[in-house]
Amino acid sequence: MALLFDKVALITGASRGVGYAAAKKLCEKFPGATIYLTTKNMEITPAINQNMRDDFAGSAEHCEYLHLDVTNTDNIAEIQELIKTRHETLDILINNAGTFLKPDISSPEVYGQQATAIIGTNYWGLKNVMNGLHDI
Repeated sequence: MALLFDKVALITGASRGVGYAAAKKLCEKFPGATIYLTTKNMEITPAINQNMRDDFAGSAEHCEYLHLDVTNTDNIAEIQELIKTRHETLDILINNAGTFLKPDISSPEVYGQQATAIIGTNYWGLKNVMNGLHDI
């Protein structure tokens, strides 16, 4: 287990739920690891990082929120460059970002837009992140 103490991890969709819990557990188990929690919907402020550090107690010294929209390849490239500049490599990727929309069957157009949004995040977003970060 000590081999993971100096590793770098990125968790997509980590603002709540499973992604947040995974980040918290990684911080607890490997306090020397750098953990990047990503979120699309939350504004990244010093306060949000401080709230996360307070919640993670003493194990969040190397944890930080980053903005990441998995459907935006330019944003993924920015994250890749940040990690490459700071650490040279990414050791752990937890690709957790996803979306769910209650089906709106009021019209085929609306339903199609929802399906496109879901597939864009849950399938293509996952592939975008893997393709954008595979070099590090």
